[in-house]
Amino acid sequence: PFDIPLPLEIFYRLQFMEHKGKTIIEMTGKPVNASPEEAAGFLSINLGMEQGFGSTFNKLFSYLEKQNA
Repeated sequence: PFDIPLPLEIFYRLQFMEHKGKTIIEMTGKPVNASPEEAAGFLSINLGMEQGFGSTFNKLFSYLEKQNA
């Protein structure tokens, strides 16, 4: 779906933490075995990836709220 070089492997780390009785999810990602061009491509789509993952986590939040209602 992208017309830029992207790494074949990306390492994502999800960290779950509690803050004031709520679960906070922190997600980080970095390219693995990427060429300089692939790493640059990965960085260039960072904002879009944040929006996409954010939307997914918002849907999860809404689903979990309905389950606890």
